Parts: sequence; structure tokens; C-alpha cells
Amino acid sequence: MKKLVFSILLTLLSPAHASEPGISGTCGDTLPENLIPPPDRPPAGLKRYKHYCYTDASGSHDLLLSETQDRPGGDAPLSGTIEARLFRRVPNDAPRLLWTIRDRPDPQEDGVRFWAALTELTDLDHDGMVDPILVYRFQDKNRSDDPAFSGRLKIILFHQGRKVVIRARSGTLDDERETSATASYFDLPLVIRRHLVAKMAKMYRDDLFGFDNTHRFQPLKPSQR
Repeated sequence: MKKLVFSILLTLLSPAHASEPGISGTCGDTLPENLIPPPDRPPAGLKRYKHYCYTDASGSHDLLLSETQDRPGGDAPLSGTIEARLFRRVPNDAPRLLWTIRDRPDPQEDGVRFWAALTELTDLDHDGMVDPILVYRFQDKNRSDDPAFSGRLKIILFHQGRKVVIRARSGTLDDERETSATASYFDLPLVIRRHLVAKMAKMYRDDLFGFDNTHRFQPLKPSQR
């Protein structure tokens, strides 16, 4: 699998590793679970999978990705539940939870996993705030011979605290493929929308996922599907 070139260098951390500079300054040491208030900790069974660290105009942040990794998935396990949590560091206090994402596969799917190589932590519109992008993919039980043209995925972006979701389904036939986005996508600055469309087009060119390219990879509103 080819890796996309990120706009900035991401620092992937295990719980035992220290962080390196983000957009400016440093993020400090790692974030042990015992420093997180109990209501903000993941449910039992979720294991920390990736730990990203960055600093922007609003402070230092920890992005934690967790998976149950409880289902077989070939070269890497699939999960029945995944979760992402973004924390802002607070001096001399517990970190503040800014948002949580939790998702599960449908009954007809084998499982789900984060597509960590496609994670981005970039200030896309140069407002001083990182716009996190996460990608995760659901694997169908009945997969086609070409794995790029089966299953579905979600691309999640947060811009100034507002959540944007792109939902895409692939298939071997043209009418099986579709891409839609929440209303918040269409309110994004043009530079961010162009970045997301370019990201999907590159994934298509690299044979990572067979997006619908009927509208030049532009997602539709759910009512237009």
C-alpha cells in the first residue's frame, strides 16, 4: 500500500514514546490513561492503537485511536468497535476531552479498522488551527476479487470544532459506488473541500479505494444520491 504524502510530518506515538514538534512547539510527554478522567476513558475491550500529538494556536493536543481488534482480518485484525478521542492539554489539570468518535460495522460486514496511513493533522486553511482528518474502512463479508472495489469507508474531518463526514461505498459496478457528505461539508472553505476531493482522487489513482468518480470525486448531498 502506498502512503500519501502529508502536508506536515505526523508523529506516531506508542504509549511509551515521547512526542516531537507539531505545528509549533512541542506537545509534551505521552498521555497515560490514568491521567484521563474515568468518564473520558474508553470502554473495556478497546485498546490504544495509535497516539498522535500536535500543537496549534489553541494549545497542545493528543489524538488517541483505539480498536477492539477482536476479529480476524488477514494481515491485520479487524474490530467490532473503534474509537477516536481528541484531548487538549490543560496545565496542572486533567486533559480536556474535545470530541469522541465511536463506530461499529454493520451485521453484514466482517469488521472495521482505522486507515492510519491516511491520517492527516494539517492546518488546511491557514487559520492557525489543525483540521484533523481520519479515515476508517469497513470490510464486507462478500468481497470482490479487487479489494479496492468493495466495502465502504468514512472520512472524518473536524474544522473549528465542527464535524464533517464523507461516506463512500465501492463496488464492481458503476451504480454500486456512491459518495455523500454531511451538510457541514458544503459549508467548508473551498481550500478544504478541494483538499478532500484531491485526497479521494489520489486514493483512487493509487488503487486504495474505488470511489465513485461520476462527479469528479465530489461528494453529493444525501438528498442527491
